[in-house]
Amino acid sequence: MKSKKIRLAAIILLLLVFFMAYLQLRQYNSYRTPIHNQAKAIIKINVDGIYKTLALDFITHPFYYLKKGEEGKASKSEKDNGIEIPANIFLYNVSTKSAGTFFCSLPITDIAVFKRFIIEKLHISSFKKINDDIAVGTSIDQKLTIAYTTDNMAIAYSIKKEDVFDILTDILSHKSVLATSDIKIKKLKQANDHIDYLSNNDVGSMNFKDGKISLSAEFTSDSFLPIGEKITHRSFPAESILKMWLNAPIDKQIENTVFKIKNYTFQTDSLLKNYKGYLDIELLNTVTQTDSVITYDYNDDFEKVEKLGAVKVEVPEITISLKSKPEALLNHLKNKNTIKPDNTVNKDLFPLYTIYSSKNADYLHFSTKKGDTRNSIQENSNYFFFLEINLDKIRSQNQFPLLNSYISNTSLLTATAKKIKPKTILVESSIDLKNKGINALPQFLNQFR
Repeated sequence: MKSKKIRLAAIILLLLVFFMAYLQLRQYNSYRTPIHNQAKAIIKINVDGIYKTLALDFITHPFYYLKKGEEGKASKSEKDNGIEIPANIFLYNVSTKSAGTFFCSLPITDIAVFKRFIIEKLHISSFKKINDDIAVGTSIDQKLTIAYTTDNMAIAYSIKKEDVFDILTDILSHKSVLATSDIKIKKLKQANDHIDYLSNNDVGSMNFKDGKISLSAEFTSDSFLPIGEKITHRSFPAESILKMWLNAPIDKQIENTVFKIKNYTFQTDSLLKNYKGYLDIELLNTVTQTDSVITYDYNDDFEKVEKLGAVKVEVPEITISLKSKPEALLNHLKNKNTIKPDNTVNKDLFPLYTIYSSKNADYLHFSTKKGDTRNSIQENSNYFFFLEINLDKIRSQNQFPLLNSYISNTSLLTATAKKIKPKTILVESSIDLKNKGINALPQFLNQFR
């Protein structure tokens, strides 16, 4: 009996060694995936790390996953795409293209299945041969481009529809790619979060925990907002559904800028000279507004005529407050016909709700509640930026029904930013999910099925 136990333990140990060796081999192979040497910002998705976390979660909560597996059951033919998923996936942009153009490369396991997948599911067409080994196809909107050989594929998504053939060809030909000894590859190997971000001196990460998604990033730049040592914000009531403040000058970021909304033109320099570097947004419950409606009736001559009536509607109680020279800023906006003589925002600019403007002390307020001036009480804070959204209350309020299906499992969103060094800002955010005992990733993804 004792010898049987020893043999069983040896077999288990041997299997464990083989499994660990297999995982290490996957890690090694993933870092041999070609990354162009012009890569600027790189996002690493730690696929095996996510799998390990979900595997442990499955062991502790099998019924949740089995139930969801039955609900989303799909045949192998529906799931197979001919692409191998490595231990790590790398997404990145490059210095010679715009920031909105991203690249990625992956191994191909079955070229026939892969081609069928990109045609049927990704709507890739306009195929052509670049050379004897590489073919390329482009989506109908020309934003998605895929180049491939029999063994590998390289994909690019470009918001601006840039020409990406040169980068894709370099990737598949293993030309102009990062060496495995490159400092960027070394830094990526040292990062062990579920998702990591690397760009020059900037770093960031995302992790999927039980009931929570956590994000953190450090940004270093001379162009960051110059934050004062003492940070304050306007006091918010406890029942706020959404509260956000930004206490930082934005002059350098938007100076000498002209932007248009419909037929209205705004010059940032004219606005900024009356702005004092602070704004906040608050959402409470709902408020009743009276809206004009046009109905039709027949007069005594049986002619169809218009009748103007009024109807009461419930709208979100939203207030935006700007620390400013309120009188000067209000007069400027009135001169631009943005605000009408009755102090309401022109409906041509924002037709959805009636927005009232008001002022007190150093603030100009815009609110869906008439006569709302809010308080000017100040509180100290460590954060120059703060955001908190109670998504449970957003759903129960039901003022944004199109949003409800995408936040069905989400309860709270928070984000903060503070200066931790003279040129370094720490940004932290979290998303709380309803079930605190289940990993956040499957809960979050289930909202979009």
